[in-house]
Amino acid sequence: MRALLVAIVVFAAVWLCAIGLWRGTGATPGGVQMALVLGVLPLALLGGVYVVREARRREPTDAGASPGVMAPDGTPQDTVTAPAMAVRATAVCLPSADNPADALAALVQPRRPGLHPTLRDRDGLPVFAASVEHVDTLAADGMLQRHAPGVRAGEEALRALALLEQVAETLFADTAALLPRAVQTDGQVVAGMHHREAATAGERVDVQLLLPAAWPTALREASATAMRQCAADCGLPAAQLHVQAVPVADAREAWSRLRLVLDAAATPVGRDQPRRWHVLLAADSQVGAQAVRRLESAGLLLGARHQEGVLPGEGAAGVLLLPAADCDGAIALLHPLVDGETSLASLRAGARATADLLERAMRQAAIGASSIGLVLSDADQRSAPAVETAAAVSLACPDLDPVRACAALCVPNGALGIVAPVAQLALAAARVAGSSQPVLALSLPDERRRLALVVVPPVADDFTTHDDADASTTAA
Repeated sequence: MRALLVAIVVFAAVWLCAIGLWRGTGATPGGVQMALVLGVLPLALLGGVYVVREARRREPTDAGASPGVMAPDGTPQDTVTAPAMAVRATAVCLPSADNPADALAALVQPRRPGLHPTLRDRDGLPVFAASVEHVDTLAADGMLQRHAPGVRAGEEALRALALLEQVAETLFADTAALLPRAVQTDGQVVAGMHHREAATAGERVDVQLLLPAAWPTALREASATAMRQCAADCGLPAAQLHVQAVPVADAREAWSRLRLVLDAAATPVGRDQPRRWHVLLAADSQVGAQAVRRLESAGLLLGARHQEGVLPGEGAAGVLLLPAADCDGAIALLHPLVDGETSLASLRAGARATADLLERAMRQAAIGASSIGLVLSDADQRSAPAVETAAAVSLACPDLDPVRACAALCVPNGALGIVAPVAQLALAAARVAGSSQPVLALSLPDERRRLALVVVPPVADDFTTHDDADASTTAA
């Protein structure tokens, strides 16, 4: 029954994608092309998944090897790692929804973006795009001019700033409500005079704005100034606030920046040093005439000439992160990033390599595949990432429902670029908070590189290592 369901899903997905692209682009496929796409392609995908699963079942496994030790054959096993960061608050503004809960609901039965009402390609034809409705670019331009009167921004940058302001206000307000206030010391009496000492801050809020590297430096700095004022207006004390604009070229660099934040959590903090809270914000937009021209000139735009092209999208996302040691009140915990490379030799080899990465991430987090409640990827409408993700998840988490438990972030939201990693974290944490089940995040930032991240509920018992469990059993 499960095999029949998978077959129906694969055929339906391939047919819907093919027919939708043909109708949207006005292409007229011939009989041979229709037979190959509607018949041979889904059969090949099913055959590839079957072959990979059969090969995996024949692989010898060593059930006795525990994480962090050596297997009997001398092969080093993965070491169990503790969560690196705690998530306290999240916020998103995407084409599909303006809050994490609704954005997650939109991934259950994703609605594919349609033709944009105003954007056109070089032939004057409308292009597919995923845009946020009712974006107030005039307000964004006014905000920019208040802080940097000489700085000018294009349509895409103004849309990104408007989305960023909306997300930042939500996250800054949540951070201000959670942040303990600075303690005012009573001072001391010297020579008959009472000296009142300055307030000492217990926490420092580091705000990192991930903004497109293509933006001028002056525009990024003006955005940081505007966000600093926005944070102050939301109640964050200026003395405890540090805002930095970080130029990021693509999703790979965004993940690298996130890795730096996670690694910083492992750095010991002295007793006299303030604890650091990290607010990570990202915003970008490709919904504009200039962005469409750039994509079309590079041969990347989705259209009749390139049916596996990029569908322009936009959005903003943010997360409030604390060291995992300060997990009181956290909605989710993040394990360290695990990265690797997939294989380009064949569909089977690529799926197997990606599945290995997912399994390694779960082993290092001491999480069983059966406990995963959702796999959240950044796959989009293109067939190759979708097929690789589905096949890898089927191998790594065979008990998951391939229809309901494998969500693709960029299908309803288009290409999110540097926003995708932060949006994945925000939605994964929101899902964990709502379901109390671990979530596995998978990123496919380019043709070869893959990243995986396990997000778990903040329950201490879930992170007991095998050695701790054995010790408890022995003591009993």
